[in-house]
Amino acid sequence: QVAGNWAITRGGTPICALTLATTPLRDGFALTVKPGCDAATAKLNFTQWSLDRGELLLTPARGNPWRFEEGDGGAWRRIPESSDAIALVRQ
Repeated sequence: QVAGNWAITRGGTPICALTLATTPLRDGFALTVKPGCDAATAKLNFTQWSLDRGELLLTPARGNPWRFEEGDGGAWRRIPESSDAIALVRQ
């Protein structure tokens, strides 16, 4: 039920669109970043997603995954929370 089209938002403004696929990979599932992401997010080069103890993880090619917890209305909030309020919202 998590697979599908999503947008990463910062302060409620979309900064990157992506698709969470059901195609299995070694440590999760395939993720496709769509053209038009802001430069900082595109640079992370997210390659896969997974669920871990109720958290949604977006994993970059290198570095630590971004963790999200489910919030109200089906949106997922990045944790730990920060002043720029990053969220994952279904499209």
